Amino acid sequence: MKEEMEEGKFAEDGMYVRSYDAHATHDRWLEDVAERDIKKARRAKRKAEKREQERVKEEKKSIEEITADGASASGKAGMEKKLLEYLLPSETVLEALARLGREKKKKEAKLKKKAKAEDTSMHGSTKEESKPVVPQVSDIDRITTLASALMAEDPEIYSNTYEGILRSVRRSGVVPQDWKPPVARYEYRWATTDGGKQNEQTVYGPFEAQELDQWYKAMFFGIAGEKIRLRKVGNEEWEEWDDIFL
Repeated sequence: MKEEMEEGKFAEDGMYVRSYDAHATHDRWLEDVAERDIKKARRAKRKAEKREQERVKEEKKSIEEITADGASASGKAGMEKKLLEYLLPSETVLEALARLGREKKKKEAKLKKKAKAEDTSMHGSTKEESKPVVPQVSDIDRITTLASALMAEDPEIYSNTYEGILRSVRRSGVVPQDWKPPVARYEYRWATTDGGKQNEQTVYGPFEAQELDQWYKAMFFGIAGEKIRLRKVGNEEWEEWDDIFL
């Protein structure tokens, strides 16, 4: 009886009149919304799963590319040798990632500031069509890929130090006991046409950072290294001096 009274009521003549809910028809769209939300969530889940599959695929591909120089042939020791190229003495893998992360943020902030300045200077003029950005594997990607591959045999790889990894490589017998990791080397080219276009296209090096720093201090590259562009051996992108040596 109570349920019937909630759904309607009796009129004076004894007839039962069903109640009319003015919001009932209006609220029907909520059913469609709930269904749309479910479908939307399912699509988002499928996209997330697809992105994860692509990430795993790219990680595997990156490992193959990074170890294509023979690192994989030596297994764990080969990948550790490669990893040492990105670490500084006394630095752990996590600390190296943090350092490179800070450098990346500084570089991005500088590029953002530069882009803003260019937009301001071009205000009112026709803006040139920007060139598509070609994605490149960064040192952060390389370290993460190598460390992830090494975790199966060394769960503490991210907290391992440069010296600890070096000892592991030497113990493997893959290298002599007095072996030392290769030092990072760089190439440079002139950034301006002061010396002619031929000089601008000519690549010099490779040189170690210490040698380049001596020339920098002697202002051979300009007051702040603005006359040249550099790149680490193995990289394709040319960068300004303070993008590499922060």
